[in-house]
Amino acid sequence: MSDQPGAARLLDCPTCGLVQAVGVLPARAHAQCARCGAVIAHGDDGAGNQRALCFALTALLLFPPAYAYPILEVTTLGDTRAYTVVSGARALWQSAMWPLAVPVALASVVLPFCLILALLALVLARAVGKPGAIPWLRRTCAFLATWSIVDVYLLAIFVTVVKLAQMTDAAPAGGALLFLGLVVALALALRSLHLDRPQHGEAGAGPPARRPGRPIPRA
Repeated sequence: MSDQPGAARLLDCPTCGLVQAVGVLPARAHAQCARCGAVIAHGDDGAGNQRALCFALTALLLFPPAYAYPILEVTTLGDTRAYTVVSGARALWQSAMWPLAVPVALASVVLPFCLILALLALVLARAVGKPGAIPWLRRTCAFLATWSIVDVYLLAIFVTVVKLAQMTDAAPAGGALLFLGLVVALALALRSLHLDRPQHGEAGAGPPARRPGRPIPRA
């Protein structure tokens, strides 16, 4: 399903930067850059939108328990302490390190939740045929996906477990599986909408900005 039926999109190749117009693509087809051959657009028959809806709803359902249940348990001298996703930001805040606590909380909690809502809004806009809102929603999703660090946070959990296991009794808790499911669902939702790859030009968004030292080729 095209974001804007009947209209060509101006897309900036993420590899070489060539700006080119791409029309409506058949289902399962893709468009390649005329200069370097990189894939710059994909066709969609609506299945991608349906998959994105399923994955985004899954992420939304997993969000509350993934953040409420402990993701890590550390036992020292018989004393077991449980840590959640927000424990790090809370500890920084309580240590009067709020300049660091605020961005950590934003990137690990607030922005991922906003990304889920933005994905659902994008899916809805495509389903009901609101082409005017689609470019803005796609840019919003791409921005939120860039600054949401749930995947990095997940990696940090397992690195922490490995390091702490050498000094004390540490193990991932049940919340870690929920958090893993959330990260996977978000990644699959982004991939279903082809938002896991950089897209600089959008349908209806006007020409992309000129890059320094790289003139836009003229027809």
